[in-house]
Amino acid sequence: MDHQTPAEPTPPPVGGVGEGARAGDAPGTATRTADAGTLPAGAAVVLAEGQPLPRHEDLAEATRLVCSRLRLLLPETERLAAALPPEDPVRRRVLRCVTEAAARLAADPGPGLVSAMRHAQALARCHHDLGEWRALLAARGDRPAG
Repeated sequence: MDHQTPAEPTPPPVGGVGEGARAGDAPGTATRTADAGTLPAGAAVVLAEGQPLPRHEDLAEATRLVCSRLRLLLPETERLAAALPPEDPVRRRVLRCVTEAAARLAADPGPGLVSAMRHAQALARCHHDLGEWRALLAARGDRPAG
């Protein structure tokens, strides 16, 4: 019999992440984080891979939106992951994603429209991944301690 080491879990392919308020949530938290889990269509179109370069103003607005939503998702996703046991592989994967997203938020996009587009797309991928992890953790019922 062939024994394989189980692969680390990956986020499931789910849509948005807003599932409403839960007991113990601060007022307005569910709405803010639910909204943070999805990008408006305009930003998603501007940041889609393989699209022609957008106007600089459109890209700047889309990037600003992604950054603001990432800033909402980061702390909640990190709290959800921190509530997991230290040896849980999901915890390690989520915290790596949080670290990468925080580093990309702090990074300079570089000069020019092409580098700004690549930076914005990387931020959008981090946003997507954090939203997927947050949805997975919420679906599992993992809640922050306290």
